[in-house]
Amino acid sequence: MEYPPWDSDRISVPTLNGLAAIEFIKILYCKADSNYTTFFLCGTDKVVVVTWTLKKSEAMLAGKGFCRIHRSYLINLHHYAKYFRGKDGDVQLDNGKHLTVSRTFKKGFIEMVRR
Repeated sequence: MEYPPWDSDRISVPTLNGLAAIEFIKILYCKADSNYTTFFLCGTDKVVVVTWTLKKSEAMLAGKGFCRIHRSYLINLHHYAKYFRGKDGDVQLDNGKHLTVSRTFKKGFIEMVRR
């Protein structure tokens, strides 16, 4: 039996109850929570708690339009709306959510959004 190619627009993530398939475009941002990562999804108040670190999430989402902006946050640049300057900058996502951009990650973030 021949299977169709895997849908590369999704990521399969380990949760406390098994695996969850999430479309990349539906992920607004990811937030670190010790050895877990919370994926915040657009269009709903739904979150998915993933049983891996933010560092692992960043590696798994590399090349898919995601950018680390803080030691606690990874955002989907498809939902980036605005950047506010400051010592620690501030990003506004297209749903109105504001997240801090730390000095450590600011340069890399600015370079990515200027492309």
